[in-house]
Amino acid sequence: GPKMSVYYASKAFVRNFSVAVSEELKDKNIGVTAFCPGPVATNFGLNANVQNAKIFARSDDANAVAKRAFEAMMSGKTLVYDGKFMSLANLLTRIFPLKFCAKVTGFLNG
Repeated sequence: GPKMSVYYASKAFVRNFSVAVSEELKDKNIGVTAFCPGPVATNFGLNANVQNAKIFARSDDANAVAKRAFEAMMSGKTLVYDGKFMSLANLLTRIFPLKFCAKVTGFLNG
């Protein structure tokens, strides 16, 4: 994620770590859910000085996202991409080369 590289890297770590810990704890009946929302209407963009990024043009309501995250956790799912945009983004990052995805993400974050 150009222009938010540390943030994107930390999210990738949390996602992968959550999936690994979930697998490690499955025999103990402990669930772990990594919930991956798209842009959420918070002060994140302002605080990160990227408030004008195109990606925030269609931010989702924070309360609605929190409700879906809770429902995903209660359903026992390990990895959830919230909504069509994030599901498609996840799929595309697995199909297209990383360099291309970085260019697209840089455009959206610009």
